[in-house]
Amino acid sequence: MTRRSFIFVAALTLAGLFNSAGSARAGDAEDARDLVGVWVGTGFLVDTVEFRADGSYKFKNGGGGKWRVMNGMIVTETIFGVQKSEFTLGRDSLTWGGETRKRK
Repeated sequence: MTRRSFIFVAALTLAGLFNSAGSARAGDAEDARDLVGVWVGTGFLVDTVEFRADGSYKFKNGGGGKWRVMNGMIVTETIFGVQKSEFTLGRDSLTWGGETRKRK
């Protein structure tokens, strides 16, 4: 492989990596829309959380930050950092962080 070919292949590879690193999954926008609202904890010590359309969230008992859905995960940002969590969204239920909540 010539030097020119190597540089071309390397550039294409890097471009592909950067392009896919921040890309969203097709259903992310729909999931984010469906998450907006108040979700009431159904178990002992499961806090109620409100996901707002402006990208903020707040727990009933304090705490919160910013949120978004990216690549099928809820991404939360607080003063402590960024956390990505898997979730399952039903018609009126949300399982997130191992805890189930019902839509209010």
